[in-house]
Amino acid sequence: MSLCLVLQTKDVIFMSADSRESIFDNGDHLATGEQVKKIHQVGDKVIFTAGSGVVTTDIVHDFTQANDQSIENLRSIAIKHVNLFVQQYGKGYLGKKTHTADLLVGFFEDGKSVLYVMSSEDGFQLQRNECHNRTDIICCGVRVDEAMEYYNNYKLNNDVVDMYKGLYKSLANEEIGGELTLYMLNTQGIRETKYPIIDSREIRIYEPSKALSNADKIAIQKGDGSGGNWVDVISMDSDGNAIFTGKVTASEIEGGSVIGAIIKTAEIGRRIELDLTGFRVYDSSGHERITIDSADGHDMGGIIFSGETGYSGQIVAADTLFTITGLTDMLIQAIGHTLNISGNVNFSSASVSGLGVGKVAGLVDELNSIKGRLATLEAGS
Repeated sequence: MSLCLVLQTKDVIFMSADSRESIFDNGDHLATGEQVKKIHQVGDKVIFTAGSGVVTTDIVHDFTQANDQSIENLRSIAIKHVNLFVQQYGKGYLGKKTHTADLLVGFFEDGKSVLYVMSSEDGFQLQRNECHNRTDIICCGVRVDEAMEYYNNYKLNNDVVDMYKGLYKSLANEEIGGELTLYMLNTQGIRETKYPIIDSREIRIYEPSKALSNADKIAIQKGDGSGGNWVDVISMDSDGNAIFTGKVTASEIEGGSVIGAIIKTAEIGRRIELDLTGFRVYDSSGHERITIDSADGHDMGGIIFSGETGYSGQIVAADTLFTITGLTDMLIQAIGHTLNISGNVNFSSASVSGLGVGKVAGLVDELNSIKGRLATLEAGS
């Protein structure tokens, strides 16, 4: 929350806001940050915002970028972002006491001092205040009654800046504090000044580690737009187990084990895929080139190879047989080295070609020896 005090005369407008951020936790307000920007200058206007930080930040950003910086266009932008927020999170997301977005806008319109107030609570109906020969005071946010009492007891013949500094110092708590931003607007332009807000007591800080120490889990939830029926989209329990219902994008993931339905290096094109059925390698055209299949239920496993036109061959291992099969010519080579074959070799189902006598080491000598012995036997007979 925040506190904004506006002093408006026909010649000048003072608008203020603090920068402390807070949350309501277990029935108590706790400070969470000191640098939240709640008041903005956009062109010739100063805008104080309250409500959802996500919504108001988007509103101010779009209005700053817009060519049309009229009050009517600011209202249209505010309606758009509030509707988007409600569609995504539901009307009850921020609770009954918090408006989605409130805006207080001060500027000089045709040389006249004006303030516009609009709120998501009533569909951003424009409330306009034009000041003439008086001083109008508008106060919004938290501790409004105390702020008005402080102002009424202050002698305005003293410096206005001192009044603002004293006001925020006296009311500083878990919801008000940080830095005071004070804008002064007149027909000559806008001046911004900042002052530290001095806390008169120790401020209680929200500590997430303590808040979560007794929780079963932390979760980010999404509703169906009705304000109810919330489901976890991200959750983490006290043991460090995390669940994501969407996509996780990261440049690097490190861990002891990764368990999932399917692991891919890319969605399409050249990639590797791993899932319950096995391991697959695809080329840049998306053709499956290598498959390692677990063949669950068949007591075997194998590697399948494919070419441009489909299946080329496989290596299959079972309990009683290990096979290498190819649909094209096969080449087994030990270039410059020895190819060793151990065990019994059975050529009964094969045709052997190119195996000349001279290709078998020692075979020529052995045949010549046999031929010599035969000749000796013939001569003796």
